[in-house]
Amino acid sequence: MGTDLVSISPHYAGTSKRTVGLIERVRQEENNLLEGGFYGWADPGRNLDDGDYPFLFYVPDFHRYDDLVLPRRASIQLTAFAHVLTCYPTEADFKASQVQSEIQYAANCFLPNGLFGEGPPEPEACFAGRLLSATLQTNPYLRHTFYALKIASLGGDVDVVAAPETVDGQLLVGAIVHGEYWLSGRVLPERPMDPTASPFLDIVNLDRKGMHSIVGLRLTNLGRMIPWLEAMSGSSAYHLS
Repeated sequence: MGTDLVSISPHYAGTSKRTVGLIERVRQEENNLLEGGFYGWADPGRNLDDGDYPFLFYVPDFHRYDDLVLPRRASIQLTAFAHVLTCYPTEADFKASQVQSEIQYAANCFLPNGLFGEGPPEPEACFAGRLLSATLQTNPYLRHTFYALKIASLGGDVDVVAAPETVDGQLLVGAIVHGEYWLSGRVLPERPMDPTASPFLDIVNLDRKGMHSIVGLRLTNLGRMIPWLEAMSGSSAYHLS
């Protein structure tokens, strides 16, 4: 039996919260049984299938929501992983930077560009908003530094994760931030989660029939778990949050 790692779905568990209309599930690939996400509308209307804009986001624990009845109104925590990010001190500076541009963006906008084009839909977006907070953090496992931001944009707040080399300009609270992102989210439980709980490591095992099971483990030290994970047999996917 092999121990190949077949899927990793990154996610940053931030504190943002927004209301969406979840319309349908979207699978990433037909041959990937583990990954997928949701298509929905930001700040939906009464009928759920309209709102500020449609968008797609992946979830790091897709099969946790197998029993979720759609369509439905739900609260989600949304994280945007920045491909590139620029910070402008003021809204006037942001507008001035676009004088020569064919397309000019508002300081509070969200463009779900992953839904455009001839290929399959992708959880990609281009948006701008006002910076609410910014901290420099260190990944406790790889020891890499990254910025954890919260941005107020059209449709609600977004947690943003950015590598330092992707950031242009000073991250000043109140500034306008514009960038291109990959989207990951989680559907929040109706009951509040314990804020003191440790992060989850979800282990999804596939049997020969392609069935899956999910076990949530509370971890205090991932390093102690690595030998155990490496010793697991069969095809597995590890989801870190």
